[in-house]
Amino acid sequence: MPVEAAQQLVTVYHAITHPMRRRILEALLAGEAPAMSLARGSSASALSQHLTVLKRAGLVRERRQGRQRLYSIRPEPLFEPFAWLSQYEMFWQGKLGQLGDYLEGTHGNTHAKD
Repeated sequence: MPVEAAQQLVTVYHAITHPMRRRILEALLAGEAPAMSLARGSSASALSQHLTVLKRAGLVRERRQGRQRLYSIRPEPLFEPFAWLSQYEMFWQGKLGQLGDYLEGTHGNTHAKD
């Protein structure tokens, strides 16, 4: 992997590690939104910092309309990390299956005692 691509991947991972930035991305799934509608309990300064991190990672696009700044999601930078993580899905599925079996067994045992 070229150094620039690796650095971009690190930038994307860093951007999605913060819960507020993930909430911003989730809000933008519904479509373009003005900055202040994304604040939800966050100060304008903190929101601005989070949006800067997301823009640097290429995860959001900013568009000015008059005095307003509108933001929209750019999911393309998430494709590579998703592809990489999806190769481990077989481990999660197996563990979830085992958990389901365990819970069904425990659940069944609870009813057997009633």
